[in-house]
Amino acid sequence: MTDNTMKNKTSCKVNSATKDHLLLCTENQSDSYIQDQSENTKHDFENDIDPDSNYYNDLEISCNYYTVEQFNSNVDIQEGLSVIHFNSRSLYKNFSSIELFLKSLKRFNVIAVSETWLDDNKMVEVNLEGYELYTTNRNKRKGGGVALYIEQTINSKIVDELSYTIDNVLECITVEIEDGLSKKIWISCVYRPPGTNMANFNEKMSEVLNTMGTNKIKIVCGDFNIDLINPTGLNQTREFINSMYGNCLCPIINKPTRITTESATLLDNIFTNRTDKEILGGLLFCDITDHLPVFAVLKNVSSKKMYTQTQGKWIRCCSSDNIDSFRRALCNQTWNEIYASTNVNEAYDAFLHRYIELYNLNCPKIKISHKKNNEKPWITKGIEKACKKKNALYRQFVREKSKEAENTYKNYKNKLVNIIRNSKKQYYHKLIEQHKLHMQETWKIINKLTKKNNKKQEYPSYFKKNDIQIRNPMLIANELNEYFANVGNKLAMEIKEPIKKLKELSIQSNKFSMFLSEVSSNEILEIVRTFQNKRSKDWNDIDMSLIKNTIEFIVEPLTHIFNMSFREGIFPNNMKIAKIIPIFKNGDRHIFTNYRPISLLSQFSKILEKLFVKRMNNFIGKFNLLHEDQYGFRAGRSTSMAIMHLVDHISSSIEKKKFTVGVFVDLQKAFDTLNHTILLSRLQKYGFRGIAYSWLESYLINRCQYVYFNNEKSDMCPVTCGVPQGSLLGPILFILYINDLCKVSDLLNCVLYADDTTLYLSGDNLEKLLSDITKELSIIKQWFDSNKLSLNQNKTKYIIFGYRKRENISELKIEDVVLERVNEIKFLGVILNHTLSWKPHITYILSKLSKSLAILHKVKYFLNTATLYILYCSFMIPYLTYCLEIWGHSYKSNTKPIFILQKKAIRIVNHSSYNQSTKQIFPKLRAIKFYDLVYLSTGIFMFKVKKQCVPAKILSLFEIKVDNYDFRGKDMFKKKVVRTNALRNSVFVQGVNMWNLLSDELKNAKSILHFKKMYKVKMFQKYLLD
Repeated sequence: MTDNTMKNKTSCKVNSATKDHLLLCTENQSDSYIQDQSENTKHDFENDIDPDSNYYNDLEISCNYYTVEQFNSNVDIQEGLSVIHFNSRSLYKNFSSIELFLKSLKRFNVIAVSETWLDDNKMVEVNLEGYELYTTNRNKRKGGGVALYIEQTINSKIVDELSYTIDNVLECITVEIEDGLSKKIWISCVYRPPGTNMANFNEKMSEVLNTMGTNKIKIVCGDFNIDLINPTGLNQTREFINSMYGNCLCPIINKPTRITTESATLLDNIFTNRTDKEILGGLLFCDITDHLPVFAVLKNVSSKKMYTQTQGKWIRCCSSDNIDSFRRALCNQTWNEIYASTNVNEAYDAFLHRYIELYNLNCPKIKISHKKNNEKPWITKGIEKACKKKNALYRQFVREKSKEAENTYKNYKNKLVNIIRNSKKQYYHKLIEQHKLHMQETWKIINKLTKKNNKKQEYPSYFKKNDIQIRNPMLIANELNEYFANVGNKLAMEIKEPIKKLKELSIQSNKFSMFLSEVSSNEILEIVRTFQNKRSKDWNDIDMSLIKNTIEFIVEPLTHIFNMSFREGIFPNNMKIAKIIPIFKNGDRHIFTNYRPISLLSQFSKILEKLFVKRMNNFIGKFNLLHEDQYGFRAGRSTSMAIMHLVDHISSSIEKKKFTVGVFVDLQKAFDTLNHTILLSRLQKYGFRGIAYSWLESYLINRCQYVYFNNEKSDMCPVTCGVPQGSLLGPILFILYINDLCKVSDLLNCVLYADDTTLYLSGDNLEKLLSDITKELSIIKQWFDSNKLSLNQNKTKYIIFGYRKRENISELKIEDVVLERVNEIKFLGVILNHTLSWKPHITYILSKLSKSLAILHKVKYFLNTATLYILYCSFMIPYLTYCLEIWGHSYKSNTKPIFILQKKAIRIVNHSSYNQSTKQIFPKLRAIKFYDLVYLSTGIFMFKVKKQCVPAKILSLFEIKVDNYDFRGKDMFKKKVVRTNALRNSVFVQGVNMWNLLSDELKNAKSILHFKKMYKVKMFQKYLLD
């Protein structure tokens, strides 16, 4: 009987090359026996031993080509284990296209990718939402690489002994999962580089298969670069097929996966040893690369789900029509129940219940599927139709395999690509223009534009506690909440009472008491207008944007409720609940302590807090309750002024040839350990008595919080110490709590910015200086302990400022703990070094500017000049201008690299060549050169000094020059005679020099805004003349 006759008898749906090989082996092995048999006997014998007829004949494998629509309509992947394989030819480059394609399909359990071309730096940018990523990357050469995405609901782990790369042989990644019966499933993705030695590959592949063993379900997929339809090097190809069958691995794909006008080859495949189940295989029409994606569904093989993943998500219908309907419903309310309430809690609860009821009625929640999200909003309906036509042309090319069909498809595709690019450019231009004042939104846009995977934060599938894995989302949420709620309390309990009682600091009692004045509707409207349109939702599912849209219809009942609160001295209980979102910090993602809480407070509580803070600040300012050295959260003060305070003292000491020792104190979770009893006692002395005291006490006590984790809400936990994170009142309470710190030491000076505490002292004798500071630090430590503030001695550092040499100096200690001495430190965002040269800070700025420059370079092809200039102002200008008046007067040899980078950025913004002159570009873009930014920042600061809009300590550093003759203009400051560069390059000297040279017109500007406008006009006029 001929081979062809035999093939026609075979019912197994495996590819013909494989069957040829199997038949050849059969004939060789039984040749001598067959010669003695009749034709009929020979036929019966071959049927008896043929594996195609007796084993593989009942293997139900179906393999076809599918469009996306056909796949979603005809393929059921819910009742089995589903696997899809892509040859990506750079996963980083094609990630967004692959992700979008996957979203158009039903959700696969396993996604295998070959030719990922990844390195360790790009791993974070190719994460798929809801999947755990495992990769094997090449170490030295580019290209290659394999990856497996496993659904996070599946218990999976990497198999290290089968995950490696062998240069010019193969690359492999293997992951173990469990099926529903706790049987292990091993899934491998393999890539064989083309043109490599087949014998070596077969040898290593055999080792991989032998290591897998026989008692597991095995799935091996990948790009093998071995054509199973048109085999070349027949012996080695057959050896590969032999090896796969020898390990009970059967190929599922039997149609070409790479089709060109010259050839149609089967290079990508999926093999499995699960031959007792129905298997559905197929290929999907997709032109992301020249390899078609292949998939397989193993029916009745289910992966073991460790928890149920919520399919889709609930969102609010908050269209303009819904909001208008909600506004009309609120407008029709009489609120009689609120006005009839006898206490503030009852009134607020009634208001909140009615508000939420109408909100749910007019803006209901609906469940949507993840894949319905419009990932590419610049794709219009017209472009969608064009994409369908392009896909139809691609399918026609695959069928016909003619040059004409290929050219038609490619020409149409190229035109479509240009249209999509232009549409994308216009879309992002409008989007960036819309969000140019909101940096967080701008970064999200840039991350999308540069294909950086900046998805909503994904949590790991399990957490670890005492080496036990916790996978239930509710249990994880409760553990996180317990940690967040008790971290401050536990830390406070660890603080021991000082052995020596610190002498009681007498806070001078304020004989005046704070009065809570009535709230008006106009005041509430004005305050709500100042809030940003944030979309973060509180525990009532309300955001500030919604309140701003409806405030005019609820302002009257809110006015009544807030006035009741101030009259009764009660902060409503339902305003004390915080919704906590866990945010990963660093380290192991499975450890609870590596997360920090983001607290979302009631939106209505923010309005009430702002009303109280306004009255509180007026009272504090009227009676000058805060210490002069505190710069945090105070009107007219900033970080730059706190830095100036310290820099002036250091530079003046260097000028006098003295040492200055600065101790930069680190307080551990200071806002969380604050003791309520101590705070309330101090507030009473400062004048917060009666109703104001009761209101503050009510604000602090009986607070609780819950953690929102993976759509699960934890149980409520009480919060017994600290001030509420994210609150408006919390920082004010904290600076009042530590207000008397500056009086603890009679010797040390201090600069405070909220909890950032810096202590310093100057002197001629360094040894005596260190000895005195050590004694004083012991007293400071006692004060911190007494007030339940945790001083972190390991992170507290000190610097010895000055030019003088020092050798064999003593150590600085706090209670026998030696403090680390450094030569530079970051203080309020600016890096100080021991000589005040500003070189470390300039180096830091250069590194940040270089990275921002790289982002501009990445997006310049997608954005026009106007949009690029917005990004330049958003990403680079803040680094250039932050505290610029302090460090910008350093030597030009230090700052010149900054100006060079700025010019590079300006060229990118203008789409100019790398060597084009920037003289005309700066005035064209209305961009200010770096050195002019220095002068502008300095001029603004000196204008504030002239108008006496700076703290008294800063103002005292400048003296108006009294001149009987008006030869050189008015409003001149006295110049200082200086010896050292530290003082010469400071704003106190350079600012005076610059100010004295300004015209009287600029000096007499009506306001800071007027000063800036006039200065810029003169500056751009100068640019045009250059």
